[in-house]
Amino acid sequence: MYKRTYQRVTWLLLPAVAVSGFLLLLSAAGVFMAAHIPKFVLFLIFNICSYTLSYFHISRIADSEKRQNRIKACLTVLCFIYLLILLDFTLADISLGRTLFRWNLRDYSEFFRPNTNLIPFATIRLFLRAYRQGTLSVLSVVENLLGNGIAFMPLAFYLPCLHPKCRRRLRLFFTILFFSLGIELLQFLLMTGSPDVDDVLLNVLGALFLFEILQNPTITKGLSKLTFGVWNHFENQD
Repeated sequence: MYKRTYQRVTWLLLPAVAVSGFLLLLSAAGVFMAAHIPKFVLFLIFNICSYTLSYFHISRIADSEKRQNRIKACLTVLCFIYLLILLDFTLADISLGRTLFRWNLRDYSEFFRPNTNLIPFATIRLFLRAYRQGTLSVLSVVENLLGNGIAFMPLAFYLPCLHPKCRRRLRLFFTILFFSLGIELLQFLLMTGSPDVDDVLLNVLGALFLFEILQNPTITKGLSKLTFGVWNHFENQD
């Protein structure tokens, strides 16, 4: 019975993994033009289907330690793919007007002033003010503000699974802050996107918000089952 179910799941999900992965690859290469929302949907399909396939395959292993090692390997690969997509989205997404390798000293000063914000909450207030004045749609506000909040949320799951020390709130906070500042710095140095301190705030707050949700005992118990015990509940008092 289990073997038949496994075969059905494989034949059902494998095409979804292949198609979504191929489209993400074409999008990253600039061959397939897709907006960030379709990219996000493709990313979710790829991750959920890939993990489900891995889960069914690994659950057939009797040894619990081997199951944990295999699921950690799966999570490591998915986290790496997520980081590549995140870098593509923040540094090289053509649909957002981002282009790498166009740096030159003459254009640098022209890029810095209109594209860089170092004042906390300035960009957030700008978006909200534009919405109230009717010059910006609610969809644009949600995409920009909520998008930055969602972008780093997967790290709230991946990091505690792959690095036990990141189960502590303070360590997780500084790790995500490091990632977010690193990307903003790359945007600044490569003159792509809009380096913004508000992006960092939204990135960190979004990830920590999801982390708090995942600390719910019921959710924690479910995640532990889905990860063969890799995700465990710890008291994260710093």
